Amino acid sequence: MKDKDKKYLKAQIFDDLGNKEITQENCIKILSEKNGNKKMKLNRRALVFSTCLSLVIVAVVLAVVLPLCLRQEEKTNEKHYYLEQTEIQKYIIDNPQKFIDESNLNIKYLPELSSGLYNALYDQNNILIGMEEEIWSFDNGIIDYGFLWIYDDSYTIAGIDQTVFSVKEIDNIEVKYLSYELGFEYAHEVLFEYNGYKYYFKLNSGSADIVEKYFYLITK
Repeated sequence: MKDKDKKYLKAQIFDDLGNKEITQENCIKILSEKNGNKKMKLNRRALVFSTCLSLVIVAVVLAVVLPLCLRQEEKTNEKHYYLEQTEIQKYIIDNPQKFIDESNLNIKYLPELSSGLYNALYDQNNILIGMEEEIWSFDNGIIDYGFLWIYDDSYTIAGIDQTVFSVKEIDNIEVKYLSYELGFEYAHEVLFEYNGYKYYFKLNSGSADIVEKYFYLITK
């Protein structure tokens, strides 16, 4: 302790007249002030610590909860439309490629396997959802016939999407299929999503397995 501080402390504690009671009161006063300053410092430290802790908790909560809320909001804002097949309206297409270009449909169809019949598909609000192509194929003595529906993947169509399918993955794409024997031939349903559209084949064939054939005709 510096000499000037000692002199100041002495002046605070001892009365010039040597009065013990006053000296005692001064000592108590100084100790009280010292303890009060300590408590004030402790209170300030506690306040700073609790504030920092609160900020950390808020940051953690925001980091965990906010992304979940945003993902939930995005999921809620996604548009999904449910249709019965009976609600879908069909209109004949004379020139499929021209129709696809003018409608800005980013789809692939199979003109080389077409019977020549094409239909535009509209929902109950007269909004275009896709296209139907009638399939007729004769390959290596095997006949395939039926139709292909290509429709926007924001639609769920009863009787198609809600069918109980077997599932397998081809080139990282989930392919749903259903095949069963039907007299002297086989019935097939194949459904997969590609580039924002669903491709649904419903065909009869002399072959027991046509899933990969039609999948690659679209994706390759």
